[in-house]
Amino acid sequence: QIVPMKELTFQDSKSLLESELNRRGRADNISTESMKALYNTIGGHPLALKLASAQMVSLPLEFIIKGLQKANQNGPEAMYTYIYRQTWRLLSEPAKKLLLSMLMVSPDGESLDWIQIMSALPVNEFDQALKQLMDFSLLEIGGRLDSPYYRLHRLTVTFLQTDILSTWQTTKNQ
Repeated sequence: QIVPMKELTFQDSKSLLESELNRRGRADNISTESMKALYNTIGGHPLALKLASAQMVSLPLEFIIKGLQKANQNGPEAMYTYIYRQTWRLLSEPAKKLLLSMLMVSPDGESLDWIQIMSALPVNEFDQALKQLMDFSLLEIGGRLDSPYYRLHRLTVTFLQTDILSTWQTTKNQ
């Protein structure tokens, strides 16, 4: 189910970002100056904030902000593409394989058992890859606690289909 949301305010964006950083074990508070630079670039889009916060665990904040500012000059679509490309670069090979295999997941989601079988990853690699995808906010989890289902965000699917698979097909055909 899609729930339309307005952009978050500056303060709500800061709270979401700090909450996401805390969830990832980075209890650092982001400075008001850095938050303003980030907010002026990506606004209060919750998904963009979550994806950017996941990268902050591995990359310096200034590097992320400068990259987003440069990408944002070409519009919001370019900004999301940049965020996803950076995330793709940070993923392990098993996580990339799992992410691509999840293109076969129903838009309504599937169980972990089904996803693990479809990924063809050994259990230990699957578990690590799943954790990485969750850490980078690439999966949506729904359903009940006793029977959750997992799926990709629509923008993630679009990125994989238009950027990763099309590049792969072009390279393969050369």
